[in-house]
Amino acid sequence: MWERRRWLQVLATLVMIALASARETAAAEPDATEPAVCAPPCPAGQTCIGHACVTEDGRPAPPPVRAGQPHPATPPAPTSATFLGSPQPAPGPATPPPSAAAPAPTLTHDQPPAPGPGLRSQAGGQPPQPAGYRRTPDAVDAHAPQQWRKRRILALPYLGIHSYQNREASAYDPGARFGALLGGRFGDVASVSLELSVNLSNVHGIPSGTTFSEQAYALALSPLFEFPAGPIEIALGPKLGVLAVQTKASGSGAAVSRDQSGFVAGVNAGFFVPATPQTSFGVLLSFELFWADHQCEDTACPLIAGANSAKVVGLTGAALF
Repeated sequence: MWERRRWLQVLATLVMIALASARETAAAEPDATEPAVCAPPCPAGQTCIGHACVTEDGRPAPPPVRAGQPHPATPPAPTSATFLGSPQPAPGPATPPPSAAAPAPTLTHDQPPAPGPGLRSQAGGQPPQPAGYRRTPDAVDAHAPQQWRKRRILALPYLGIHSYQNREASAYDPGARFGALLGGRFGDVASVSLELSVNLSNVHGIPSGTTFSEQAYALALSPLFEFPAGPIEIALGPKLGVLAVQTKASGSGAAVSRDQSGFVAGVNAGFFVPATPQTSFGVLLSFELFWADHQCEDTACPLIAGANSAKVVGLTGAALF
C-alpha cells in the first residue's frame, strides 16, 4: 500500500514537470494565429515576428534609435585589431586643437633684447657695425689702420719763435712768432686756408739811449694736405702771399719810421698727435722767403733796387682742429 502511494507521487511530479515545460515553450514561441505588430515599424532588412524585429538570420535586431536619442558610443578598437594584416595600436587620446599663437614678448627698458643670428653677445665681442660706420680712435683695434673724421672748417693756431738765416741779419736773435691758418677742408686730406703770421724781431747791440722795433706781417694762401702715419698725423703745404714790414727807431731826439712791402713764399710742415678724432696737437715748422721791393719813408715809396730776400725759419707749437 505504501509503495503504491510512492509511485503515484512520482508519476504526479513527472506530469507537473511536463506541463510546466509545455507552458514555457508556448510562451516563448509566438502564436502564428495572432497578427504580428511592431512599434515602431521594423526598418528595411528586418522582419516583424510577434512584437519584435528580427534580422534575416533570425537574430533579434538591436532596438531602434529614437529621434533625439544619442547614438551609443563606439568603443575604441583593441590593441590586437588588425589593418591589412598588420597589428595596429589602439588609438590614443585625441590631440587638442592648436591654441592661438602666443603674443611676442614686450621688451622693457631694463630687459635687453636677445642677440640675433647676425649679432654676438657682449661676452662674445662687439656686434658688427652697420655699413658706412666710421670708427673713431677709441674704437679702433690696436692692429687696424686708423681712420679719421675731420671738421669741414680747418683752424690751426700756433705760437713760437722765428729766426733770420741771412748773413746780413747777424744782429737778429730769435724772436717771437704767432699766427693762424683758417679755411675749409675737402674731405679728410686736403684743405685751403689763409694764413696770417706775425714775426717780432729781436735785435741785439742797440746803442744806449736808442730804441728799435720791427714787425713783419705776412698774409698768404696756404693749402694743406694731412696724412695719417701710424700714431701721428703729418701736414704739408706751400704758401704764397704778401709781406709788410714796419720799422721804428728813435734816439738823440730823432725818430725814424720805415715801411716795406713785398712778397712771401714758403712751405709749412706739421707733425701732430691726435687727441680726439677732430683735434690734434703738435709742432709746425715753416720756411719762408721775404722779398721787400718797396720802401716808404714819409710820403714817398720808391722801388728798392737790388733788394735781396730774407730767409726765415719758424718753429711753433700748434693745435689742429
